[in-house]
Amino acid sequence: MSTSRILYPPLDRETRSTRLLKFLPRKEEETINCTLTNHTLNDPPPFIGLSYVWGAPEPTAEFLRKAKKQFSFKDARCCRELSKLRRSWQTDSKQPSYTNRDPDFGARPTLTRLLAFCKDYQCSDLRDRVYGLLGLTDVECENRLLADYGISPFQLFHRVMSHLHQQGRVLSQIFRTRLAEGLQILDHEDLPTSTFIYEVVGGRNVKRLLVSDANVCKDQFLKDLVEYLGEDLRGGVESESSQFQRFLSRFQNFPVEEDPATWDLFERAMRKAFELDEDGGKI
Repeated sequence: MSTSRILYPPLDRETRSTRLLKFLPRKEEETINCTLTNHTLNDPPPFIGLSYVWGAPEPTAEFLRKAKKQFSFKDARCCRELSKLRRSWQTDSKQPSYTNRDPDFGARPTLTRLLAFCKDYQCSDLRDRVYGLLGLTDVECENRLLADYGISPFQLFHRVMSHLHQQGRVLSQIFRTRLAEGLQILDHEDLPTSTFIYEVVGGRNVKRLLVSDANVCKDQFLKDLVEYLGEDLRGGVESESSQFQRFLSRFQNFPVEEDPATWDLFERAMRKAFELDEDGGKI
């Protein structure tokens, strides 16, 4: 067979469409017959979604199903030959397929609930503990988290946190731990830094600090910094600007590009505590 032969037309990335595989009835010992056709997701025929196997690839078993014409959506995420870019696009583009398939379990859950529930599910790629669930959530397509296989599980942890904060979710320490467990980053050397930042930014003290000049809020924030870093303030020996830069440098391993909003709040709180403006001048 010629490798240049086009078996089916490519999907248009600009349209909401997918390919559906129809299995045709067959008699015993006959070759399986099927058709592959393109359909718009605005008006698709009824179909079911098939995902890749969660868990170990072995053992496997064959099974027979009563012959019946039907459409299926085949999940190709596990294909090793896909590039990271194509793989990410394929994951994102099939989310509407899962969303629009025939419902069989009631209302769609939130991503936070799915992540907490599925954190122990086995999969060949840890990032699929997040990406494999995106099409099942209650978030509309324009607001969904996009799959990106070019980032690490540690970066994905922060991107998920940022995405959920943008959705207005209040995330507990228990949820962060479960998410870290699912992505297997509990032993990552930089996770304690991120944990501290999320805890202080999500606490009442920082929220009050950012909207008031109360000394008690500044003192508590600086106390938390000193206790976490194990360093003392050098009042009278080092300027506030120098102390600010010294303390801030200890948190530079936080992946700012994945959660810029949280980092901005943390840096603003530090400037407020050290009584510095954005240019480093004394307030």
